[in-house]
Amino acid sequence: MMRRQGSVLVALLWCMVFLSLLVFGSLYTSRAALSASKNSQDRIQAHFLALAGVEKAKALIFHDARARKAAARHHSGDLYNAPNEFREVPLGRGTFSVIRRGSDEEGSALVYGISDEESRLNINSCELQDLTRVPQMPAETAASIVDWRDNDGQAQPGGAEQEYYASLKPPYLPRNDRIQTAREMLLIRGVSEAALLGEDANANGLLDDEEDDGAESHPNDNGDGKLNVGWASIFAYESEVPNTAADGSARINVQTASENDLSGVAGMTPQIAKAIVEWREQNKIENLAQLLEVKALAPRPPGSGVLTPGGRPGAPGQLQRAPNAPPAEGPPGSPTPATPGGSPAGQQGQAPRQPTGPELINEDLFLDIADYLAVDDETRTVGPININTASALVLRTLPGVSDELAQAIIMHRNSAGYFANAAHVLRVSGMTRDIYKQIAPRITARSETFRILSEGQVQSSGARSRIEVVIRLGSSYVDTLHYRENL
Repeated sequence: MMRRQGSVLVALLWCMVFLSLLVFGSLYTSRAALSASKNSQDRIQAHFLALAGVEKAKALIFHDARARKAAARHHSGDLYNAPNEFREVPLGRGTFSVIRRGSDEEGSALVYGISDEESRLNINSCELQDLTRVPQMPAETAASIVDWRDNDGQAQPGGAEQEYYASLKPPYLPRNDRIQTAREMLLIRGVSEAALLGEDANANGLLDDEEDDGAESHPNDNGDGKLNVGWASIFAYESEVPNTAADGSARINVQTASENDLSGVAGMTPQIAKAIVEWREQNKIENLAQLLEVKALAPRPPGSGVLTPGGRPGAPGQLQRAPNAPPAEGPPGSPTPATPGGSPAGQQGQAPRQPTGPELINEDLFLDIADYLAVDDETRTVGPININTASALVLRTLPGVSDELAQAIIMHRNSAGYFANAAHVLRVSGMTRDIYKQIAPRITARSETFRILSEGQVQSSGARSRIEVVIRLGSSYVDTLHYRENL
């Protein structure tokens, strides 16, 4: 009897142990499920915190643009380093920050602010020669990049077209159109991950844990606590600005504008406006820097033809006879021939009018009027480099700009303030008119395309999410061009 009772007691004890294990296991599973659910919810919340940072940055960029326009100011720089607006902004159970990697001139440190695409070299609009000035880029790789984006099917010397890519395993075809992302560039002959991205495997410009652990995880880095970035850090894929003055007004095309239109520009006298119109009759103005060469021309010989814009306002390149001038040779109604510069040709040996006196537009006047003038009627300029934000590496890709001149541009804007317009780069020590003439069509003093990298973090769990967007400003909207997350 006692033996039977002892057996029952042992069985009960084992039942209790089993039930206890079952209960503890169930509690552990429930706790793990709750923890996983909470972590998932925290990650979702971190994602929306990052979105909140993006939206705040968009709003501030839009309002800054309106304030700049009202003040006729191209660049303020207020949002590029703005910790009061973007550093660990509290919201709900977490915070968000808008961050970027500082340029080499800023010590490559973490900066709380936005960046702009015009501070970079537009990979889709730059010239082959620009790419060859990118540090450590072989000429063959530069040629292959141009071949990838063009649509002519003809390989540049040293480049690669369809025949090369079709021979690969697996084969593929070049895009023959605009390059859309940094990752796409890894498909181009000669573009390696090490050269393009450096240690920045996710191309976010930030030193992440896996990018500072040596060979423990991808990518293979040197673990020195510094982020070595590649070519991707200086490339843009979408950058353009409107062809307008700082106040938003349309620029005047000096190649076709009338004297009245030109004299309407503040600082432009009727005499100078007339001289420009006469000058362009025999000297086509293809670059604003050429205005610095304009001189008054000698009077026309009596009875000579007068070349006006089309013989009537707004129609360039045709000849209108002066009063009492003899008729031009040729069929009735045919226009009088003109030379490529616009000057009359074949009028019984009439020679071009010679310039007289000094240049009429000095450098001070040119800096005042340049922002209101253009040499074409394009509404937007694609791929210009913002001299107010570009790093020395990017400025160095401009034709004629040496390392010393690139540093001088940065030193000038740091000491004298931001350039009021692109022509003010003439004030930089070492900048010549010849160099300015080369870079004038390629530079700007403003930006309209911006990159926002926002990080949301839930404080209790440390859950984090990052989102990067590239946006472009419109007159009454903000357009999102690119979007990436989980960086």
